[in-house]
Amino acid sequence: MATLTDQQKAWYLAHSGARCPYCHSENIEAQEQVQFDADEGYQHVRCSECKATWVDILALVAVEADED
Repeated sequence: MATLTDQQKAWYLAHSGARCPYCHSENIEAQEQVQFDADEGYQHVRCSECKATWVDILALVAVEADED
């Protein structure tokens, strides 16, 4: 698949990663559980419509107590 442009990346982030950055479909799914490396997490994602794949890069931004 083609490299994501800066515009596609910005669009994807502005839509909270809920749509394909290539075709804008909502039919996307994670291909595996999040994998961690140092201070970031990685998750491969695939679009069921256009078959594009990409990697979400995740960061821990906060923590809260479990209220059980």
